Amino acid sequence: MFEITSVRKLFVFICSILCYIFRYYDQIHAIEYKLPITENQIRIYFKWQDALVGGGSLFGSKQKTNGSWKLAYEKACVLFNIGHAYSELALAQNLSIDDQMKTATRYFQLASGAFSFLKDYVNANSLSDLSVDFEPAVLACISWLMLAQAAELIYLKSATFKGNQIEILIIMNIEEKKTL
Repeated sequence: MFEITSVRKLFVFICSILCYIFRYYDQIHAIEYKLPITENQIRIYFKWQDALVGGGSLFGSKQKTNGSWKLAYEKACVLFNIGHAYSELALAQNLSIDDQMKTATRYFQLASGAFSFLKDYVNANSLSDLSVDFEPAVLACISWLMLAQAAELIYLKSATFKGNQIEILIIMNIEEKKTL
């Protein structure tokens, strides 16, 4: 009972954070073309700590902080956090319950879409040189990993399905088309 309560609290907490992140993203998007936020006009320095190069991680031992005067950089950071929040929501689901497995699959698909959109956004705004996290290859890899997580859940569901192989392949094909 304790574990279910703590997971539920974590889920509610992540949902509320995601709500605030979306509201902040909407505000950034609203002012993006209205205010000249640059190094020479309205000076706001946006900071980002690399998610993939951090203390105690596989890739390094020291947290690296990057920054930029571009509002597009802050928008990219927020998009990265949206993708991460969706993946955390997927992980908070109880996979032994069918509806929550479907929800987790959807959250992984949304996370993949956020990272895929971020890859295109970073390329369009020339932001890939500012952080390892924003390298197009890294973002594509994260996006594909999220899709792989969703595909794994679909496979787990289809493995318990009492249909024949053709029905399972049809289900996999439908879910794949939803993500594209």
